[in-house]
Amino acid sequence: MKPKRRIVVPRRAFRYPYQVLRLTESNTRALLTQPESGMGYQVVEATLSDDKSKRGVAYNAELLLFEEEPRRIMLSTPYLKLLESARSATGEIKSLRVISRATVTALSCAGAFRRSSSEEGGTGKGWSEGKNEGR
Repeated sequence: MKPKRRIVVPRRAFRYPYQVLRLTESNTRALLTQPESGMGYQVVEATLSDDKSKRGVAYNAELLLFEEEPRRIMLSTPYLKLLESARSATGEIKSLRVISRATVTALSCAGAFRRSSSEEGGTGKGWSEGKNEGR
């Protein structure tokens, strides 16, 4: 009998690992004092340990996914599995600031973010990049 060949696909082909960070308790406390952008998420600007700023979405004040990362991981992976496998943000994030709704609206008009909502013909499942991902 001929042995089955196993196909191995390099992880980088799927852009793994995703840059999902598990927020520290102090990050979580800071986010809980700020308003939500929508139910269960906040659009934030993170100041990193190297003093650079990055935008992203914080989910339930526990997970942070930066804006350049694909959002489909949030739909295809159970939340608890993401929480368990996410890299700790300890030492990586100095501060988090929720971006005001007016700023997010201006960004969406410029094409940086686009909110998928049922009114816009989307899925209503949150934020996505300016292009249609898989639609």
